[in-house]
Amino acid sequence: GTTTLAFKIRDWVKAKKGIDFGSVHDHWKIPDVVVHTPDELTEQETQQFLALSTRVKEAYMRHNLYYHTPHGIRKEDQLIIGHYIEDTIYANLYYNYGGPGQAGFRTAHSKTIEEIVMKLAPETVLILVKASPEAIRKRMLDKPHKYPVVREKDIETVLQAFESSFQASQISNKISIDTTRFSPDESLVEFAKKIRAFS
Repeated sequence: GTTTLAFKIRDWVKAKKGIDFGSVHDHWKIPDVVVHTPDELTEQETQQFLALSTRVKEAYMRHNLYYHTPHGIRKEDQLIIGHYIEDTIYANLYYNYGGPGQAGFRTAHSKTIEEIVMKLAPETVLILVKASPEAIRKRMLDKPHKYPVVREKDIETVLQAFESSFQASQISNKISIDTTRFSPDESLVEFAKKIRAFS
């Protein structure tokens, strides 16, 4: 999925452009929110995070969002997966915060974060990675996550939410990659073709 492709992009950019992204920031799928791959939380740490109250999880995730949002104009490349779009979608569907009348209303935070990104990092490229519902179901069966976020019954809803968020985003530099029929390496080739417009 997105994480596999992100690591391929990181390695490709370093090999082709000499740019080192360093860490890949993929911190918005509870409980995988703390460390950088390949490092992982221990099972005990995972259970401790999952045991936190919704209020504490919401605050942690909100702070995590703003920590990964630009704080000033810097010429520093980053590779961030999901960020405020993913957090908003999953918070509303699964995490019991961020919706209307709930703690940390994510629509407002998403708008604020996107405005900051547009002001301080206007060269940002937003990439929508998608696949057909059938392809996603097969991938979920073939390579299940220990702590999956998306439930099989929600695949179409989640796909539509990401598509809608992508279309509504004010970020003007956009790429969409449909990985339905692509291997990770073929998806990387598709990325390499499409990113040229912004190089």
